[in-house]
Amino acid sequence: MMGNHVRWLLGIMLLAASSAQADPVSPSQTLADEQLLKSTGIGSDGAQLLKFFRKRTPGEYVLAGRLEDDGSNRAVEVRGADLARIEGHIASLKDHSFWVREQAANELIAIGLPALAALRQALQEDDFEVQQRAGDCIRAIAHGPGPVLPAAAVRLLRHRKPEGACGVLLGYVPFVDNEAVEEEVLLALQALGVRDGKADPVLLSGLRGQDPERRSAAALVVGRSGSAEQRVTVRRLLTDPDAKVRLRAAQGLLAGRDPSGVPVLVSLLGEGPMEVARQAEDVLGRLAGEQSPRVDLDAPEKVRKRCREAWGAWWRGNKDRLDLARASDLVVFNSSGRAADVAERFLRAYMNGEPDILHAVTDIPFCDLDAGRMVRTRVGLNRVLEGAISYNMPGGQSPMFVIQNVFTLNQFIRTVPAQRRALLSKLPRPEVRVVLVQIVLGDDDDTESGILFIRVNNTQSRVVGAASGEGMRRSQ
Repeated sequence: MMGNHVRWLLGIMLLAASSAQADPVSPSQTLADEQLLKSTGIGSDGAQLLKFFRKRTPGEYVLAGRLEDDGSNRAVEVRGADLARIEGHIASLKDHSFWVREQAANELIAIGLPALAALRQALQEDDFEVQQRAGDCIRAIAHGPGPVLPAAAVRLLRHRKPEGACGVLLGYVPFVDNEAVEEEVLLALQALGVRDGKADPVLLSGLRGQDPERRSAAALVVGRSGSAEQRVTVRRLLTDPDAKVRLRAAQGLLAGRDPSGVPVLVSLLGEGPMEVARQAEDVLGRLAGEQSPRVDLDAPEKVRKRCREAWGAWWRGNKDRLDLARASDLVVFNSSGRAADVAERFLRAYMNGEPDILHAVTDIPFCDLDAGRMVRTRVGLNRVLEGAISYNMPGGQSPMFVIQNVFTLNQFIRTVPAQRRALLSKLPRPEVRVVLVQIVLGDDDDTESGILFIRVNNTQSRVVGAASGEGMRRSQ
């Protein structure tokens, strides 16, 4: 493993601590989410959850268009937080009554992110009390429970399935400012937005909406799970002016076993934001598997061009023989966040001597890089894990660690000696993420690095290899 000599330190929690999985939300997760909402004074029944998201969706929007399920032209209307109501609370911050001002401030804090624009404008008011209260509200919103709260609310909404949930969540999409919460919302839309093989009318209208975030979310769900007729509209979005809409449309169609978006994924490697390009590369890597071109995506334009050309050549040579039997597993959200989450759970279990958790978050084949071997049986891996957790922290110290970075295996493998490269190549490269951990050794400032290899897919994410910093140095 990572060497019994290493004295691990207790890790700081990452935001993705409750990162969503594709399978149904577990009863224990539902209970934890209910308790979290209760502790913040928010109800967890369907009506209260819908109210929670409406209050965080400023304005009103109307999703209108020809609905393909019945051929009508009726509009699908979803109401969010009233902008006039937010402005009314801002005005109440200067009321002569202390209690009115206090209530207005509490309401603005409860609305959260959608109120920030008006609150920042209120900082320019001449009234000192308005300035002070607006500043307090902004700080309270920024330092509140953060994304953990909306993520829990999304999971509960997905579990409760109240009428209108799909439209309310689609309305909320543009105001999601965290990757883990976005993942929860997209998974919930997939669960709530399709019935009997047909997409909810609000999603069909969302495909034609003005907001690119809503268009992209709708494209992903309808492309993946809508009817053949409904996917026609999604294909039109493969030429959308917004790069993220093109990405989600291609992802959704591919997950629905329609490869028409693959050329778009290839083109995104050389254009648009790097964050979109990396997601396109992730899908392509999972599609190609071990046939993936050995060209890594990076920011310099010439590197991106080389990567796009390599994948273009792969597509031309393989488009007529793709196996899309597992296409629904190709779209994996937030691979790096999931890898970091699993790494954190592994390390906490390792430090606390919890073999059951260690066994639950690991899988075979397991690359024991320090020993230069691939462990291929569960019995063998259990021996490795049992040896690892036999180490006790001296003097009752509280261990601690910091997750520094997450890489693809292709990026990492270029940095290791040749004798280790062959061993690492036996892991499924497109699915594996490499998590670099910084460890503090004892009470001084001496630090060392540890490495975990995490296989991330839509069914489960597991640790499939490890190395200590010392072991990596010895091999060089």
